Amino acid sequence: MPGTDRVPRKGEIILNSVRYRLAEGTKVHSQLVSTYPEKLTIGDYTKDTKRRVSTQQYYDYSQGIGLERATTLEEKRAWWSTADIRKPYRVTLPPLATQTEAFALSRTGTILMGELDGTIVAVVGRYVQSYSGSAWTERQDLGAVTPTDILNVTLTSTEFLVVCYTSGYAYEDDITTAWLTSAKATVKLTYWDEKLWGISAAGQLWFSYTMGSGEVNDAQLPLNENDAITSLFTGPDEAGNEIIYCTTKKFLWKHDFGNRKWVRTSVRLPDNLGATGVTRQAALWRGMMCLGANTGFLQYIPDRRENVIIASLLGHDDGLKNTKEGRVFYMAPSVGDLLIATNVVNSTDSAAILMWNDQNGFQVLWEAPAADANINSIWVSDAITNYRCWFGYADRVWWVRLHDSVANPGQVQGWTYSARDISDTNPILHETPWISPSLNNVLLRLRVEVEGASATEAVRVRYGTNYSTSWTQLDQTHSTESTFDATDDRIEGSGLTTFNFTEAAPAGIAFRAIRWEFALRRGTTATVAPVVTNTEMEYLRVLDDSWGFDVVIDVSRAFGGESSQRQRALIRTAVETDTLIQFTYRDDTGGTRNYWVNAFLADSDEESGHDETGLITLRLEQPS
Repeated sequence: MPGTDRVPRKGEIILNSVRYRLAEGTKVHSQLVSTYPEKLTIGDYTKDTKRRVSTQQYYDYSQGIGLERATTLEEKRAWWSTADIRKPYRVTLPPLATQTEAFALSRTGTILMGELDGTIVAVVGRYVQSYSGSAWTERQDLGAVTPTDILNVTLTSTEFLVVCYTSGYAYEDDITTAWLTSAKATVKLTYWDEKLWGISAAGQLWFSYTMGSGEVNDAQLPLNENDAITSLFTGPDEAGNEIIYCTTKKFLWKHDFGNRKWVRTSVRLPDNLGATGVTRQAALWRGMMCLGANTGFLQYIPDRRENVIIASLLGHDDGLKNTKEGRVFYMAPSVGDLLIATNVVNSTDSAAILMWNDQNGFQVLWEAPAADANINSIWVSDAITNYRCWFGYADRVWWVRLHDSVANPGQVQGWTYSARDISDTNPILHETPWISPSLNNVLLRLRVEVEGASATEAVRVRYGTNYSTSWTQLDQTHSTESTFDATDDRIEGSGLTTFNFTEAAPAGIAFRAIRWEFALRRGTTATVAPVVTNTEMEYLRVLDDSWGFDVVIDVSRAFGGESSQRQRALIRTAVETDTLIQFTYRDDTGGTRNYWVNAFLADSDEESGHDETGLITLRLEQPS
């Protein structure tokens, strides 16, 4: 019976349930065959030239976030990161987010950001306020209204700031004077063909050559009772000419000015839940129309044949972490990127502003410091020193500096970095994708190269294994180098820090899959930040144990009731068998040393004629 064969005497084996005698003076020669072949080096030596040790480098995440499991790190992606990862060899703190002063008279409410005559304006609830750079001044009470959109526009050579609020709109050309109003029902605004355009909640499109008067009804949008308007904007048609578009919770519509009607495009939006009121779920960026689509967005490019190219973006690869998921709420173009505000889906999520361009993918510009609060709107401007993203969040206005030329913060004079600390509840974190070199690996060491580190500019390192949600922090048991502070368990010195896992645990750390997390902090100097330039992991790929056996069988005379001729025939059958066969050479009553092997004819010593005697050498290999 398979698994129970025994070898009662020395010098015998059992192969495929047949007993054979070993040649005189020979033994069963066994060796471990589950080893990788020697590495072949062509050209110069590399990090992977080591005989057994494999090396994986982490240095480039410039293609953005959203890749949970990587097949190769050449994909240049992170799983999640609130760090600045735009440049290779540079994981550092994001730009400093500055919270401006509280509004005058302690006003609270939904915030719409705008600008007039180089002055930053915020409409907080019903109140219009302007910012001096150090304080807010209340300019206007719009009355018992709820603003839904804001537009900076020039009509008849005059610059206006316009705010609409369902039942009408208000406007001004001088922030210091009283605002004027129109009773024309409006929920969204845009500018096209030297006219101010608006649309009502019921879908009535109108235009005017003169601010505040002379509004002319145009096309009626055929809204159904379960739909609502989310954006009014301009973009190219199939011929490249600029026209008006409108997004609703369900559809993208284009305006036919000549026939004064709306035409529904082939774009079907995935029902933008809750996308009403203060939203801007569409934006034109570098000639592409980008459309919010609930927890993602689409890219719409019409061509002359009315074929529509739609590319799913935010949901690319593995999307966002389920703890970071948010609905696209507001969009604004900048010089380098499309800025996308995402609001929370669940009460434990944090709102964020993402950056996207067609070369670097998605990166996080800013993540809210607390959960369950939303970003109201975005305004991009250089009105007050430097190029900035202004946004409303939790009853306050914030701003973050943007790159307007050089995208490397290390080369921008006076650049300031985030002040979040490692110990904060919401620190700056950088998380690599899971990588699984093989199903059985041993972690040996990690080398982390850091620039600009000190006692205040520090980096914390953690790792996770085998798709677990838990983390293990690297501490003094892993590194005794001067760059590592054993008290705080942080890298606090520039240069190379080596973490040896064979010292913390002499056996190393076994893993199927592994990921790394880096948390960064700075001190009181806003212009100084640590930079993780390169990370190198050394590990062993381990194969499952499998054994090979060399045996020399003597078929010079009959044995076990089988003639020499019959023994040769049975051995040939064993060699030609497509499946594994059983091999036993130990007197083992438990059957624990019975092996299932492939048989290979290595050598056969035969006479010619009728003489069937001789020696047969076999190689028996146990597959991994």
